[in-house]
Amino acid sequence: MEISTVSLVPGALSDGVWIKSPSGWPGVRYKVRSFNYQPYVRARELLFAKLRREAGRKPVDPITRDVELGKLIAEYLVRDWEGFTSGGTPVLCSRELALEVLNEPERTPW
Repeated sequence: MEISTVSLVPGALSDGVWIKSPSGWPGVRYKVRSFNYQPYVRARELLFAKLRREAGRKPVDPITRDVELGKLIAEYLVRDWEGFTSGGTPVLCSRELALEVLNEPERTPW
């Protein structure tokens, strides 16, 4: 792929684009928005400010940060997925299930 076109993927910001599973799981792919999607960027910056304010002079707890970021990624960036099943039946993407997967480190797909 031509490096100069990477940021020009149509729909990456608003609709999302399909990507292969970063973990290499066969048949699994995700439809995700760019990390530059402005509603996500705003929510992430507000989250970081809140966490810094709550931590005071102490460092922000990385587990708390990652759990809260997982919530934002599930809400703003994960649009759909394909390839997950339960008992042989396809599992549809939902915000609730994305939250569960993104906040359970042993199951996190990336």
